[in-house]
Amino acid sequence: MNTSQRILKNFLSLTFANIFTNFLGVITVAYLARILGPGDFGKINFALAVVGYFAILSHFGLNTIGTREIACAKEKINDYVSNILILKLCLGTIAFILLCIFVLLINKPLEMKYLIILYGFTIFTANVLLFDWVFQGIEKMEYQGIALILQGICYLALILLIIKSSEQLLLIPPILVFAQMLSVIFLIAVFIKKFRIPKFGFNLTLWKILIKNAIPVGLIGIMSIIVFNTPIVLLGFFRPQQEVGYFAAAHKIVWMLIGLSTAFGAAIFPVLSYYHKTSFESFQKLCNHALKLMIILGIPTAVGITILAAHIINLVYGSKYTTSVIILQILIWNVLLVYISVTFIFILLAAGRERKVLRISIFNAGSIVIFNLILILKFGVIGAAITSVTAGLITLILYFHETKGIVDVAIRQYTFSSMIASFVMGLLLYYCLDYNLFVLIFTGGIVYLLCLYLFRGIEKKDIELLFGMTKIIK
Repeated sequence: MNTSQRILKNFLSLTFANIFTNFLGVITVAYLARILGPGDFGKINFALAVVGYFAILSHFGLNTIGTREIACAKEKINDYVSNILILKLCLGTIAFILLCIFVLLINKPLEMKYLIILYGFTIFTANVLLFDWVFQGIEKMEYQGIALILQGICYLALILLIIKSSEQLLLIPPILVFAQMLSVIFLIAVFIKKFRIPKFGFNLTLWKILIKNAIPVGLIGIMSIIVFNTPIVLLGFFRPQQEVGYFAAAHKIVWMLIGLSTAFGAAIFPVLSYYHKTSFESFQKLCNHALKLMIILGIPTAVGITILAAHIINLVYGSKYTTSVIILQILIWNVLLVYISVTFIFILLAAGRERKVLRISIFNAGSIVIFNLILILKFGVIGAAITSVTAGLITLILYFHETKGIVDVAIRQYTFSSMIASFVMGLLLYYCLDYNLFVLIFTGGIVYLLCLYLFRGIEKKDIELLFGMTKIIK
């Protein structure tokens, strides 16, 4: 299997898994949002956002470093797995203890404190024990995809079976933990079958190297969590829980779409890391193909959902969440910004420029916190949405500036044709809003792709790459 086919296989594995689990996730979220109402729906999202700050401490960049090192030295996989797992167990335990201390100190109702603690167990099931980073390193991401699907099916089934009213709010976190644990067990079983049970040991020299390399990446992760979770957390502290629910409803849709860029980044990161060390020409080609794909996906997504936001919110959440429409119309532009930014981030990480990514991440997180504190108090959820997009745009510009010092990226060339095609698609959607949502999405997608091809946004070699018919990266 050549490089382009291998990347395609991994990307499609994770993309299919993400699309399928996102479909299940939409059903799960829609069901919970309708059963719980905006107030209680806001509570579970606030609790998850709080836990997110502590969850990142449980791996602190070790997953990314482990993926990169395994991709470059697969023969050392057992050494990396055993040492990283022990490190993560230590970090995860510390993170959970810190979370419990935080819960004791905050001024929140007892029910909210229970929610946060119960969701805190996901620190272990979604971070410490999860072996997804190993399969990314060996480029066997179909197993990660199966694990995601298994978790999604189990979570949805148990939610539909057990949760019937808002009085069962505290049962939701244990259901999630159980579903995640099935995913953990599956990946561990596959790993043992392929590589045997790792011999756990303490290689202090390796620990020092791993921790030294992971610190910048871990700090980047903390900054990312601040960026994505701060609006919900600050809304939870300063605004009514209903507003948290409205924001979370739109944020969930945006987050699911952003997951596609994460899947793509996970697919190309091991290859980017390898090519940066072995072939700069191949590295540059892959960088530009990745950027082109993210732009081609991001622009029509932002344009289309801006126009169809009212249809989408009403279908997924119902009439109680009408306030979420304007929030979604603003936040959706973060999808485009993140799609491009994530590509730049993985390029910089593959090139060993963690510290540059860290500096930009710190700036982004700081601006998010400061502007959210100002705008949330004055404008509520709308202020939070505007802050997220504004900070995302500034951050994208900074990442582009750093990336162009490593590779020659043709961002303007790829953007123009996609903008024209999206404009045509947008006009069609705007003047046909009375039609069925799914008909509009399908028709809009076809029109966009046809226009993109006519305006040479997609070339023959891109279609050939998509179907794995040729080697573009040699």
